[in-house]
Amino acid sequence: MISSISTEKEFEITPKEEDVLEVYSTAGKLLHSQKVKAKLTTIDLSGLRPGIYVLKLNSLPQVSQRIALQ
Repeated sequence: MISSISTEKEFEITPKEEDVLEVYSTAGKLLHSQKVKAKLTTIDLSGLRPGIYVLKLNSLPQVSQRIALQ
């Protein structure tokens, strides 16, 4: 599960098991990759410019969500 929290560039990830979170541009370029454990993890995307991105968890079933950073 992916949910936005206190700031526009931080997200909480709660995977069912250890997983890899990937962040892609809308052009499909991989911009960020991070291992996440099977617990609540905060992901800081403050290094990314404002725009539309796709967050993807590679678990089964695969989860992806579009986000807009401001």
